[in-house]
Amino acid sequence: MDVLYRHWAMLRMIPRQPRKIDGATIESRLRDEGYETTRRTIQRDLEKLSTIFPLISDDRSKPYGWSWGKEAQAFDLPGMEPAAALTFRLVEQYLAQLIPVSARRALQP
Repeated sequence: MDVLYRHWAMLRMIPRQPRKIDGATIESRLRDEGYETTRRTIQRDLEKLSTIFPLISDDRSKPYGWSWGKEAQAFDLPGMEPAAALTFRLVEQYLAQLIPVSARRALQP
């Protein structure tokens, strides 16, 4: 299951063409999110994912970059950064009684 979550995290990091992201940046961001993996594994994953999703590898210059194709549909998974999740948890725990009911309803998933 951890591999699936790592793949989702990687797919969310990849920008739409003409922007691109390289393997070292993906590796660093994954590490920040708690995923320990190697750059070679990331490269293999990207190659495999590009057979399923419209990902483009720009290998004209190093470091190689990855992007979603210009015509690719948006890829979005519901989720949030850990800092945002912590903020919502703290609001729920300590401020719920101070926030109007209508605002609390708007914050529900």
